[in-house]
Amino acid sequence: MKKKYYLLLLVCFSLAFNSSFGQSIFNNPITDPNPSISNPFVVGQIVDANIVASGIGRGAGINGANAANRYNARSWNTAALDNTAYFEFTLNPNMGYEIDFISFIYTGQASGAGPNAIALRSSLDAYTSDIGVPTIAGSTIDLSAMAYQNISGPITFGIYAWGASSAIGTFSINDFTFNGIVGLECPLTTTWDGTMWTPALPDNTYSIVIDGDYDTATDGGSFDACSLFVNAGNTLAIQGTDYVQVTNDVTIDGTILVASEANFVQLDVASTVTLNGVGTGIVQKTTTPLQAYYSYTYWSSPFVNETLGEVGSGLDLVPVNRVFDYDASNFEDTDTDGFDDNSNDWAIATGPMIPGKGYAAFAQSSAMPFPQAQTYTFDGQFNNGQITTLVTVSVAAGDPNWNFLGNPYPSGLNAGTFLTHPANVGLDGTIYLWTHNSAPLGANPGPDNLNFSVDDYASYNPGTGGVAAVTGGTAPTGIIASGQGFFIEALTSSGVATFNNSMRVTTGNDDFFRATDRVWLNLENDYGAFSQILIGFVEGATIGVDRLYDGKRLDGGSYISFFSIIEDGHYAIQGLEELTEEKVIPLGIKNLVSGENEYRISIDNIEGILETSEIFLVDNLTNVTHDLNSGAYVFNSEEGIFKERFELLLRPEALSIIDNLTDDSTEDLMITKNGDGSLTFTVASNTEIRNIQIFDVLGRQLYDINITEQENQIRFKLAELNQVVFIAKATLANGNVLIKKGLK
Repeated sequence: MKKKYYLLLLVCFSLAFNSSFGQSIFNNPITDPNPSISNPFVVGQIVDANIVASGIGRGAGINGANAANRYNARSWNTAALDNTAYFEFTLNPNMGYEIDFISFIYTGQASGAGPNAIALRSSLDAYTSDIGVPTIAGSTIDLSAMAYQNISGPITFGIYAWGASSAIGTFSINDFTFNGIVGLECPLTTTWDGTMWTPALPDNTYSIVIDGDYDTATDGGSFDACSLFVNAGNTLAIQGTDYVQVTNDVTIDGTILVASEANFVQLDVASTVTLNGVGTGIVQKTTTPLQAYYSYTYWSSPFVNETLGEVGSGLDLVPVNRVFDYDASNFEDTDTDGFDDNSNDWAIATGPMIPGKGYAAFAQSSAMPFPQAQTYTFDGQFNNGQITTLVTVSVAAGDPNWNFLGNPYPSGLNAGTFLTHPANVGLDGTIYLWTHNSAPLGANPGPDNLNFSVDDYASYNPGTGGVAAVTGGTAPTGIIASGQGFFIEALTSSGVATFNNSMRVTTGNDDFFRATDRVWLNLENDYGAFSQILIGFVEGATIGVDRLYDGKRLDGGSYISFFSIIEDGHYAIQGLEELTEEKVIPLGIKNLVSGENEYRISIDNIEGILETSEIFLVDNLTNVTHDLNSGAYVFNSEEGIFKERFELLLRPEALSIIDNLTDDSTEDLMITKNGDGSLTFTVASNTEIRNIQIFDVLGRQLYDINITEQENQIRFKLAELNQVVFIAKATLANGNVLIKKGLK
């Protein structure tokens, strides 16, 4: 398998070292034997809780026509649009709410004699103007124009059709969806004067006015707002892990300051951010400790129109030749060494920072003492609403299509919501986050004298979870921090990555994981070598490779690597179907340390049903089956890649081999380990043992020993028993059978 080094920032150290989707607010798949009997038809419709919808109805100029699973009508045979021949839909927000429309999607169908012309109009202008370009067969109609935003009263849409060659020609709507956001109006106002709120504490029903400095750390903490105004000369400071969440528009005449781990969120896709005068937004980001001036961080701008090198760009203190971007379309690897042949996939970045795109930047200055954490300050107009970023692919078929993206908002981004959004199905389901744990080394693979290692990438997918980087650290939780860049692989030849407000979060503690039955395993030695894998059981996953559930193991030439094996590929994250029966999962290790060395495999963390399950590591080389719940498995390994040596055996408690054997006695069997390695089997003194059978945890019989002595205690030195865990089955003279798990 080709090694995947493509995410490396390959830099020669010559100086020092030589929205278009939204959410459904009203839809109906129209599944009914004959829906056209009704006018309007409402059965099966799904409506947002804060609006009232009429269903689908028809005008007086057309008549219902029998048909299953579609709302059908005839009499469309006028030569031009007839204002009585239409299908209609009325949506009315509840008091205090408003609708911001995004799109209308429908499927239509006409008979051979049916209409051939169609138009969509609305009550906003008394049905005089056409909306979009609908078709008889169905269309997606854009409703994101300002005319269809902030709708606080009833609105009716009409689909008109005409041009049928006969009065019996039919036309139907087979299904439909209105996408948009239903939000609160802002009928009330409360003001912060620097000391107190008047007339009331803030919440999402109030328009909030900041007319005096407000600091969440000292003045009352996080808050929600319907809309927000920060008056000139005043600062709203969002500190620590606090948040401010605004449903609608934000107007900044003063300053909004967002600290490194804080979150500023807007909800409405149509909401705006307006800067007046010297008004500005500021985001401060503090890195983890950087080890040297050549340590770098992955960034993405949370602001509109930031330009690299300009004061306030956030990266303005980084040398202009030390900020890089990545373009998969420049990657070509004809010699299959894992690196770009022309070394132009990474390039010095210039010009505006494109929202949603990732950038790699060195530390701010080589003159400062290291190690140190550094603070970067971005300012300007916050990004908001839907943002799309171009996705590129490699020029050669078979080469990887890595794309360098980033969170474009001044708040955390839920990676799971991003990856599962319908617009992003052309992206792989796993993201890779740079940890910059280790320094560049000459021993790392790459074309330069010193190269960074992809072993510094942690990985995450929403179906199964996250694993730590090979070089250590913690496993990602699924939140991409504000301004943070990440890598992801494209699955299709072209397209865009889509970000929108539904992905933004108010806290970094949100947990999107759907898998609750999970185990993290570590491979390590006493010299600091480390590699982690995650195995999870979740509805939707299969034994094969699944987007959103399985994540590749990036191999950066580390001394050791641990992976599960799916279709001969190496994976750091593997999702499987729910654990209802015994599972055997092939595992592999890579060891680049020469000679015989000692290693250990252990459980790092465990969740769900696995907390009460049997978890065994099967070593096929030594024929040892080890109970990982009892502690780490210690073994020796020579140098090489081993894909058949280890298996992980998982068995729910209800499927224990002990339960599958027959134990029809309340009597007890005791197993004692002796100093010489032998085992003593003891039962009550009023009975005798007639047979001992020994099984491994896979249920395979290892020994079957008949006993002629009339004894209640038998001692054996089972020389060929090298299993750490075994099951003993003792048959007594009275016919009873006793079962017990033992440890050798």
